[in-house]
Amino acid sequence: MPQAIEATDGAGRVAVYVPITDTPPARPQDPGLDGAGWIFRTAEHDVDGVPQVIEATDADGVMARYVPLRIGGNIVIMRSSG
Repeated sequence: MPQAIEATDGAGRVAVYVPITDTPPARPQDPGLDGAGWIFRTAEHDVDGVPQVIEATDADGVMARYVPLRIGGNIVIMRSSG
């Protein structure tokens, strides 16, 4: 299972999402390390439309939920292209 997902929005901001603890024991797998067959879906959003949960499902249908990495309660924005 990926230990983190990097997501970029339309403004070029990049945030890192980490798995949440309620992920089931059978975790998604990516043996080729290329994301082939994976589906990513945003779930919950904040008032600004920023995804608060990303659901990642592997080619076998196993799903894990990821939330933004936070420090001091703030989402960590890794970099911006702007």
